[in-house]
Amino acid sequence: MTVMVRARPLILETTACDGCGRCVRVCPHNALKVGAGYIYVEWERCDGCGRCADVCDRGAIAVREVGAPLPARVVPLRPAVVEAPRRTWPRFLRRLTKSGRAADDAAEAIGTKTAPVPADGPIGAAWSPGEAVAVVAVGLVLFIALQALLGTRDVRAMDTGSRMLVRAGALFVYYAVQLAVLSFLAHRRGGGFLAAFGLRRPKLVSSTLMTLAALLSVWSFSVLYRAIALQLGWKPLVADSPSLTVLFGSDAIGVFLTVVMVVIVGPFVEELLFRGVLLTALDERFGGVAAILVSAPVFAMLHGSLWSFVPLTFLGVALGWLTLSRRSLWPAVVLHAAYNGVLVAAAFWVAARGF
Repeated sequence: MTVMVRARPLILETTACDGCGRCVRVCPHNALKVGAGYIYVEWERCDGCGRCADVCDRGAIAVREVGAPLPARVVPLRPAVVEAPRRTWPRFLRRLTKSGRAADDAAEAIGTKTAPVPADGPIGAAWSPGEAVAVVAVGLVLFIALQALLGTRDVRAMDTGSRMLVRAGALFVYYAVQLAVLSFLAHRRGGGFLAAFGLRRPKLVSSTLMTLAALLSVWSFSVLYRAIALQLGWKPLVADSPSLTVLFGSDAIGVFLTVVMVVIVGPFVEELLFRGVLLTALDERFGGVAAILVSAPVFAMLHGSLWSFVPLTFLGVALGWLTLSRRSLWPAVVLHAAYNGVLVAAAFWVAARGF
């Protein structure tokens, strides 16, 4: 079965592609995804600027000559049968490498009616190291400013209601500015907000099971860490680990604001920053394992809690692994929100019991 489509401004020679990814990084429209032996182009985004052809030293991409005829060509809907590389590692480890993802994608394409979109390219936009450093720097500056504001003597001297409003307003501005910066970067690429950060729909059942398993693992580690730390005499300072019940108060309004900021807004914005940009940029250049090991402690550090640094780093590892293995940011957002949700529920339950 075939379909007739108009020829495109690029000439592709997929057999010459070695999946180096240089063309992906220079594409201003995020229209390319490549792997060993394939090139995928989102033609509605491609304008034939030729930047990809300029950096390709394999002859896999070329630009059609200006004025050359664009005859119709035939594109088969059923892909050629490709022998997938032999699988020797468990799937959850294999998906952290580009070669492993290519093997899985080739195997899944065999026997399907249409070739799936290759998942060997970036999860979202092909973020540059400069963009990753910029968003982390903005997050750090905003975090320092937030702590400085909330720690001023004037704020501490306010009554409970005024202090709650100041904290809510400061957190709103904190997350709003980060979201504005991320939206601006996504708009510059012209690919849409959801596509830029990998907010695509994952496989529901397998992603749900993996998210639940990751949540159980993270919480088990956190409980074990707390027990060992207390046995060794490591106790968190009040300033280092403030109670969630005093953030906005323990009344109905306080609970509502805590849930909105800590369980919903916070995890979403932080995942856009740390996994949507930082992890993706590192993964494209150094591989999945290095990306996880670097992004996780940065994520923990920007929470400003020495006591929670180790469990938050472990959480960052789980969030990075979930993002790379599922090739979507949503499972990490759900895991982060669930982790914070358990924290909030436990804090208010303990406060209500008077422990």
